[in-house]
Amino acid sequence: MIPVLAGIAYEYIRWMANHLESSIVKVLIKPNLALQHLTTREPTEEMLEVSITALRPCAPWNRQRKKIFRSSNRHFGEEIE
Repeated sequence: MIPVLAGIAYEYIRWMANHLESSIVKVLIKPNLALQHLTTREPTEEMLEVSITALRPCAPWNRQRKKIFRSSNRHFGEEIE
């Protein structure tokens, strides 16, 4: 039952996105946007600090991944710095 409802919701959202210029769609989407406005906000400085701190341990892995990707592209004629 849940996959069926998820599929219907997906198609509904997709249809709405393709018909945003319609006045009927504008009326139908207004309550959703109002709810989104109530439940979301810009992150505070503290929230940003926590997210940056949480991502820092990933940085060495990310550098290693880029290094591997660059070396795997050498056979395509790309020059590595």
